[in-house]
Formats: sequence, structure tokens, C-alpha cells
Amino acid sequence: MIKISNPAAMALNAYDVPPPWYRMTNTRQVAKDVAPRDLLNNVASVLKDLKAKFGTPGTLIINCHGGSSPPKLGIGTGITKPDVVHFQKIAPYVSDIIIIACNAARANANQKFDGMDLMSLIAKTANASVTAATEIQWPETGPVADPNWLPVGYIDDWEGPVMYFNNKGDVKDIQVNGKTLL
Repeated sequence: MIKISNPAAMALNAYDVPPPWYRMTNTRQVAKDVAPRDLLNNVASVLKDLKAKFGTPGTLIINCHGGSSPPKLGIGTGITKPDVVHFQKIAPYVSDIIIIACNAARANANQKFDGMDLMSLIAKTANASVTAATEIQWPETGPVADPNWLPVGYIDDWEGPVMYFNNKGDVKDIQVNGKTLL
């Protein structure tokens, strides 16, 4: 398990993502019909309130399926390159975005636009650091009947390489099992 140290944290769990569902100071399960514009308007409002309460920009956790053709975050109706513009709304209120989605930061040599590009664009647009994995993510198993078994303020461990983008969209680090590859 990985502890999220920022108390001003919000978790978004896609309606169809397997448990455990992440729970932070503010937690939302996102239905399949929520458009990126509406989702990020809500996130901006929540993170603005959390920043006022805790005095610090927040951390946003996005827990969803990932897609690669085209690169996509499978939350609500989906977030693809044209939807990233809506991340501007959260820029004043967020410092870190953690994306738990399969292949979210995977590079694809056969496409002009790949997951690394999507993560970089989100980082630049939100003016926040972005953390995302390049491989399939498997949820840690807990009690089958309890999707909320993971403690509040934690996410489960990463599988495979993890990419760390700075707020300019540049890769600042790549790690596997906490060991730096750069």
C-alpha cells in the first residue's frame, strides 16, 4: 500500500473499476454518463474547497480503466486528448495527479499519440505533476465482500514501471518497485 500524504486529496473511482476503491478526504464514484467537462468542473469545486480548508493544493487520484487506441482514461464518458483542455479548471487547486489505469503512460511507437503524450498533456494543462504506470495494473485483493477494505488515504502498489511527469509535462523519473531507472 502507498500512503497519500496530502490531506487535501480527492479520489475518483470509475463505476466499473475493480475494487479496492480508493477513499480520500473526498471520494466520488463516477457514473458512465459523466462528461469530462462536468467531471472536472466538479473536481475543481471540490479541490478549491479542500485547498481553502487545508491551505495547500490537493492531490487528485483517478482510478479507472485505461485504453490505448486512442489513449484514453475510462472514467465517465472517457478522457482523450481533446478532453484534456478541461484540466485547466483544476490547475489552481491541484499539485499532484495520480492515475491508476492500465497502460496509462505506455509509449506506442505505432501511434502518433500515445499514453505518455496524454499524461504529459494532462500535467502541462493542469500545471501539476502526474504519476502513471506503463503496464497493466492489478488491484490488491482484500475481503471479497468489501470493496472499501483499503484504508482511507491509501492506494495499492504499482505493477511495472511508473512514470513521473513534472508540471511542464517532462518525464522527471521512471521507477520500478521504488528504484529509479533514469
